[in-house]
Amino acid sequence: MRVYTVSELTKEIKNLIEVSFPPVWVEGEITDLRPARSQHIYFSLKDEYAILSCIIFKGDQDITASLIQNGIMVRLYGELNLYEKGGRYSLLVRKLIPFGRGDLYMRFEELKKKLGEEGLFDSLRKRPIPAFPERIGVVTALYGAAIRDLAEIIKERMRWVELIVRDTKVQGVGAKEDIAQAIRELNELGLCDLIIVTRGGGSIEELWPFNEEIVARAIYESKIPVLSAVGHEIDYTVADFVADARAATPSAAGESAVRDSYEVLSNLSNIEKHIYNAVAGRIRNLKERLFSFERSYGLSRPCNILYERQQWIDELGRKLDTLIQNLILNTNATLLSLGTSITRERKHLLEKTTTAVNNLDEIMKERFLHTLYKKRQVIELLKNRLSDLSPISVLERGYSICFKLPEEKVISNSILLNKDDKVKIQFSKGAVEAKVKKIIKANDQ
Repeated sequence: MRVYTVSELTKEIKNLIEVSFPPVWVEGEITDLRPARSQHIYFSLKDEYAILSCIIFKGDQDITASLIQNGIMVRLYGELNLYEKGGRYSLLVRKLIPFGRGDLYMRFEELKKKLGEEGLFDSLRKRPIPAFPERIGVVTALYGAAIRDLAEIIKERMRWVELIVRDTKVQGVGAKEDIAQAIRELNELGLCDLIIVTRGGGSIEELWPFNEEIVARAIYESKIPVLSAVGHEIDYTVADFVADARAATPSAAGESAVRDSYEVLSNLSNIEKHIYNAVAGRIRNLKERLFSFERSYGLSRPCNILYERQQWIDELGRKLDTLIQNLILNTNATLLSLGTSITRERKHLLEKTTTAVNNLDEIMKERFLHTLYKKRQVIELLKNRLSDLSPISVLERGYSICFKLPEEKVISNSILLNKDDKVKIQFSKGAVEAKVKKIIKANDQ
C-alpha cells in the first residue's frame, strides 16, 4: 500500500483536475469581490447550492474588469486550477459576459465610456430643473402607462401645468430615431420649460433605444432642460447619465417636475403670516415713535424753541463782532511793527552786502593774477619740453633721417634697403637724394 505525502497527493489531484477538465463555461452570481494589491481580482461565483472561487489575472482584465460587480449574474469561461499550497481549486477566468444580456451590456459600457470621455456626463454642464414650469414637453408613447402615471401625478400636484405630449415609439425598430426627433421638435417649438423623456419598465432589449448614441446626443444638444425617467428604479440607461436630472420612475418624474400645490399654498400662507406679523410689528413701532414725537417739547412748544435759537444767534453775532474788531487792531499793530523792522533790516543788509561784494572783488582780482602767473610758467615749461622732443632739435645735434624713395618711408635699419635703391636724407637744414652703393649691416660694423 502506497502512502502519499500531502504535497504528492495534492499534485496528483492538481494533474487530474487540470488535465481531465478542458476549459469550461460556467454561470452564476458574483459575490465576495476582492481586488488585490497585485492587481489580480479574486471573487466567488455562486448559485443556490454551491460556490466556486475565481481569479482574473492582471493581464486578462482589459475586457472584463469594468463588468465585475457583486450581485450580477455572469457567464465565465476559463480553466480549472488547483492551488497546491492552499489545497483549493479555482477557475482561472479568461472571458466574462453578464448572463442573459452580455452583448447589450458590453455595448452599454462601451458607449457610456465613450460619451463620458467626451464630457456628455459632466455635472458642470447640467442645468437645474425649473421650480415652477408652466408647460412640460413629454417624449413617450401617447397610450402607454408612463404618460398616464405622469399626467395623474402632475394633475394632482399642480393641475394648471400644461403637458405637450409628443407621441413617440419607445421600443423596437425606429424608436431611437423617433425619440431623438421628438426632443429636437420640442426644442424647435420652444414652448416648453422642461422636457421629460420617459417610458415604463421592461427588459434591457425593450429599454435599449434609450441607450443609443443618437438619443444621448439629442438630449445633450437640447436647449431645454431634460428630465429622464426610463424604466423602474433599478434600471439605468445612457439617457439618465446625459440628462440634466434622473427620476426613478414616470411617477417620480412627475413629483420631481412640479411641486405639490397644497404644500406651496401652505408655504405661501405661512410666508403671508410672517410678512403680516412683521409689517404689523413695524407699524406698531412707528406709531410709538410718532406718539413719542407728538409728546416731545419741540412739537408741543415750537415757538419757544425758535425764540431760544434766535437769542443764541444774536449772542453769537455780538461775540463775532468783538472778535473781528480785536483781530483788526492786532493785525494793524503787527503790520506797523513789521514795517519798521523790515526797513531797518534792509538798510543793514544792504551795507553788509556792499562790503562783502567789495571784498570779494579784491580777492578775485588777486587770485586771477596769481593763477595767470602760474599758467604762464606751466606753458613755458611745456614749450621747452616740446622743443627738446622735436625732431628738428635732434637733427640740429648732428643727426639725420633717411627716407626710402619714392614712398618716403622712414628707414631705421639698413637691411630694409637694397643696392641701387634711391633714398632721401633729411638734415636739420636741407636734404639730399642719393643712391645706395653698398649695404653695411649692423653686425659688420
